[in-house]
Amino acid sequence: MMLQSRVQTAVDYYLKSGYNCSQAIAVTYSDLLGLDPMVCFKGMEAFGTGMGGRLGTCGAISGAVYLIGFMKSTGNMDEDRTNKSKAISCGLSGELTKAFLEKNKTVTCCDLKTAGSDTFRACPNCIADAAILVEEMLFPGQFEKSTYYEDKEENQAKGGQQV
Repeated sequence: MMLQSRVQTAVDYYLKSGYNCSQAIAVTYSDLLGLDPMVCFKGMEAFGTGMGGRLGTCGAISGAVYLIGFMKSTGNMDEDRTNKSKAISCGLSGELTKAFLEKNKTVTCCDLKTAGSDTFRACPNCIADAAILVEEMLFPGQFEKSTYYEDKEENQAKGGQQV
C-alpha cells in the first residue's frame, strides 16, 4: 500500500503552524526515519530563510538534505575516514539539489524571494517542490504522486485563497 503524499502537510506546517521551511520538511518525514519530530524541529530552527536568515541556501532544501544524512549515514564515527556513506549522502544530496535547481533556476533563498525576478518563488512552493523531491528521491515508489499543484490550481479557480 502506497503512502499518501505529505506535500500539503509540509506546506501547512509552514503556513498554519509557523514552522520555517526547513522545519516543515524535516518534521513532515521524521517518522519515516524513526526520528523524534522535536529533534528535527530544533535541529532545523536556524536553517530557515536561507540559513540564519541570511538568504543563503533555501531552507526547504536544507531540510531535505538533513533527512538524507539520517537516511544514508552509517553513523560510524570511529571510522570516519573510511566511511563510504558520506559519498552516498553527498551524491543523493547533490542530485536532489540539482533537481530543485533545474525546476527553480536557483537554490538561493535571496534569489527565490526577489519579487518580480525570473527566479521568484513563494516559500510554500519551494517547500512543495522540496517535499515532492523527498518523496520521489528518498522514498521512491512509496508515495502516491503529489497532487499539490493541481489541487492549488483547482482551489484558485474556485476563488479560494492563493498560496
